[in-house]
Amino acid sequence: MANPGPLGLLDLATADLSTAYRLVFPGLYHNACYHAQQAAEKALKAVLLREISTFPKTHDLSRLIDAVRSSQSTFPQFTLESAVLNEYAVDVRYEPEVLVDVDEDEAYAAIGYAKTILDHARQFLEEKGLT
Repeated sequence: MANPGPLGLLDLATADLSTAYRLVFPGLYHNACYHAQQAAEKALKAVLLREISTFPKTHDLSRLIDAVRSSQSTFPQFTLESAVLNEYAVDVRYEPEVLVDVDEDEAYAAIGYAKTILDHARQFLEEKGLT
């Protein structure tokens, strides 16, 4: 797949967040959390593409945030957000027992955390003149 660039990744992140919202109503909470994590991951990778023209091949939001902060020390740490969302990067896809442990409130919390990261990434890119 060709590199979509920062704005392309931001568009993909926005689409994932929209998908997460749509999955809550039918009760697909685990899928909503997964897409929330994906939205945050892609938003952070968009910032990294802008800042250092690459990003690590990882789903770990903490690692991605550390990479951003290495060039932009004022970028928030998003400690709580990344800790919660990291739980949905792989476990929800590959561990069936996790599926029953996610409820509506947890899904909305994950979506809120992802939205916080996405909004900050969008603002950051706007300030850099990229949106």
